Amino acid sequence: MPLSGLAELLQGVTRVKGTGVFLASDPDFLPSALIRNLEHNHVAHERIVLINLSIVRLPRRDPANRVTVEELLPEVFAVTAYFGFMETPDIGEALRAMRKRGPCVFTEDCSFYVGQHVVRARPLPGWRGLQRKLFARMQRRSTQAAEFFRMPSRGLVILTTPVEI
Repeated sequence: MPLSGLAELLQGVTRVKGTGVFLASDPDFLPSALIRNLEHNHVAHERIVLINLSIVRLPRRDPANRVTVEELLPEVFAVTAYFGFMETPDIGEALRAMRKRGPCVFTEDCSFYVGQHVVRARPLPGWRGLQRKLFARMQRRSTQAAEFFRMPSRGLVILTTPVEI
């Protein structure tokens, strides 16, 4: 769903205290975790941060220019955090940099939401079936986004979507 549909999606939804931080893989679209959270819980946080991490073609990014912040709606922010290819992306660092350019958000007061796809292999005979099973197993054993982007484990919510191949 494109970002333009956010206002309609939040219309009439009960807002709860706190800040919800949603990891967005594409800055032009709503994160699947936000959509799933609204579908299942029917509530949204009073402050919502959609954060996209971008790796740039420089070894290191100047921490003074780490983030851009755009207010999409009242108390709804789109944040792009830039990291060099030699740096490890870090959500906590991005939120600290965000305090200088936008709302004051502390990791201790946030709930972090990540959408995750779990690949399941359909049973197929022969080599193609084995290939799919191996791919699904490798995907389950790979580093997950929350760990890779150093998201705090306290307040972390992972919303999974099964994908059958």
